[in-house]
Amino acid sequence: MSQNTPDPHEHTRFLAMSRARIRLLRYLDNTPQSPRELASALSLSRRGIQRNLSKLVERGWAKKVNGAYRLTTNGKLITEQYVDFRTTVGIIHECKPFFEYLPDCDHVPAPEWLHDAEIFVATSDQPHAPIRQYVNGLKNSSPTTVRSLLPVLSQYYTDLYVELTERGAEIELVVDETVLKSDSVQSLAVSASGSSPESIVLHESPQPIDFGLTLSDHCGFMSAYDERGRIRACIECDDPAFLNWAVELYQNYRNGARTVNSGEIIPRKGDPVG
Repeated sequence: MSQNTPDPHEHTRFLAMSRARIRLLRYLDNTPQSPRELASALSLSRRGIQRNLSKLVERGWAKKVNGAYRLTTNGKLITEQYVDFRTTVGIIHECKPFFEYLPDCDHVPAPEWLHDAEIFVATSDQPHAPIRQYVNGLKNSSPTTVRSLLPVLSQYYTDLYVELTERGAEIELVVDETVLKSDSVQSLAVSASGSSPESIVLHESPQPIDFGLTLSDHCGFMSAYDERGRIRACIECDDPAFLNWAVELYQNYRNGARTVNSGEIIPRKGDPVG
């Protein structure tokens, strides 16, 4: 590369220093415009427009043809990548409570998949907002099948899964040893035995599970938990790329899990439950 070529950091600073430059690039990305047309469309001074156009031409991002300015191929690529970068940063900031409680980068969906996702975060005023979203969202999706990785099994989940089986859904749950030994699993087994016990299949994963993932017919839910097992944030997403990634992640845990026989968890008569 030429020694006179600005480094990428300088290009980034140039764009970040002025929102007008981004607006100008995005507007030129649609159609060639004269400085007068640009000043009118963007409500900016013609002098400022001309000054920024000159800088864009100097960088090879725009060119002047018959009195109108248009983006070069480099300009189009810069515009697209910078806008995508700003969008990604915005998504990461909005989903910060979700990302920070996931166990590691292997369990983090790409931010761009979450552009249209709904996120619900636990706050001091609404500590149960994520679990309510999960329960209501799954109910409203009217699933025929549900596949879940669960780090905890609370009564919220037990009631939800039993209700879904009563509606005709088939449930497949993957939990780790800690959850399998909890009273909540026995409570689920007892509750399900009164309706459709064969509709809930339980698997034990040899890997610890410290995040939540649920796949229904048309959407996915992912939940982040703190070290005390409290849900901190939940997203609901139907982006195809996210769903493909989520299915693969689920299968990684499911393939190594063993199916739990109902006799292992339904207590004998007289044994306490809960």
